[in-house]
This record gives sequence, structure tokens and C-alpha cells, in this order.
Amino acid sequence: GGGVFTLSGSFTTNQMSNRVYMVCTNLTIEAGGAINADAKGYYGWNGPGAGGHAATQEAGGGHGGPGGEGDASALSGRGAAYDSTNMPTVPGSGGGSHSSVQANAGRGGGAVWIEACGTCAIRGAISANGGPSTGSYGGGGAGGAIYIKCGTFGGPASGILRADGGNAWDTVSCGGGGGGRIAVDYQSVDATHGVRFSSAPATLEWSRNDMSNRW
Repeated sequence: GGGVFTLSGSFTTNQMSNRVYMVCTNLTIEAGGAINADAKGYYGWNGPGAGGHAATQEAGGGHGGPGGEGDASALSGRGAAYDSTNMPTVPGSGGGSHSSVQANAGRGGGAVWIEACGTCAIRGAISANGGPSTGSYGGGGAGGAIYIKCGTFGGPASGILRADGGNAWDTVSCGGGGGGRIAVDYQSVDATHGVRFSSAPATLEWSRNDMSNRW
């Protein structure tokens, strides 16, 4: 409880990627403990679903779902969806931004892969959220990947797996990040199971004609 297992920062398409990868008999994450891969995936403008970054494209990165659209004058550049639904292992893509401010684009969420031949009990958190834009004219990063393969899966309602998309800088011209992917391959569920799951798209983004949730 209180311990955090994490990894190094975001990376570009041409760099070696990184992830949290555990092979074990039993894994327990206590309440207050976490595996945290937030914003540890692809750097802005990078990844299979990178957001557009032309002069008028501040789109969100894609992964489990596409990113949000960019500037109204472009209506394009949103990052595409990709990765396996049953065994997601690829990090989230970075958001787009105005062509002059790459550093403002949100980073994608990282990848967490766990193989436990016994029990995997989640009482704390496993998090691979996409990073928000860090400045003007920036789109959000996409949520990352969480894949768990285990004998018995469980944990109380305090446990959560999340791979949400990162918010855009504003709702004027910037797209939010798409949600990530989460999959749990198990043989049985224990009696305490109440673990929550979230792979939602960003809550803050520009949307055409006041339409929300454009993923």
C-alpha cells in the first residue's frame, strides 16, 4: 500500500518503447498502491494513431478509439484507432498540435502487461491514462493499454483499471485523446470482485456543432 511501480517517460516512434511487464505466481496491489503508466506512451505527434499537426490541426491521439477532431478549418487529423481488443499491448499515441508547438501535445498512455498463473487481486490502481495537452494549440494523448492474463481475478470496488484519454488544451480548436484498451483474460473470478474499469475518451475537447463525444 502506498507503493508506486512506474516506468521512464514517453518516447518517439523511432526510439525503443518501454512498458511494465510482470510474470509472476500471484500479484496483489493493495489499496493506495499503483502501477502507473500515465503519459508514458508515445510522445506528441508519434505513434500509430498520432494526432494531426499541420498548421490548423490540433487533433487528439487515437488508440482504443479515434482522437477528437482538430481545428474547425481543418476538420481532420484525428488519430486512428488500432491494437487488439482481446490482447492490447501497444502504448497510446501522442496528440497533435499546431506545427510550431510539438511539446504542447499530450503524450499517450503507456502499456502494462501482467501474467499471473495464480491470483491477480487489484485493490489499488493500474493506470495508463493519456496525458493532457501542456499548452495552447495542443491535442490530448490517447489512453494506453492494460492486459492481464491470470488464473483468478478479483479485488474490491477500491480497485480500478483505467486507460482514459487526455484532455485537449481548450474547447476552441483542440481535439481530446481517445480512450485506451483494457482486457482481462481469466479462468475464474473471486468472491470479492468489484474492480472498476475505465477507458473513456477525453472530457475536454473542441466539438463541431456542439456535439460531444466525437470518438
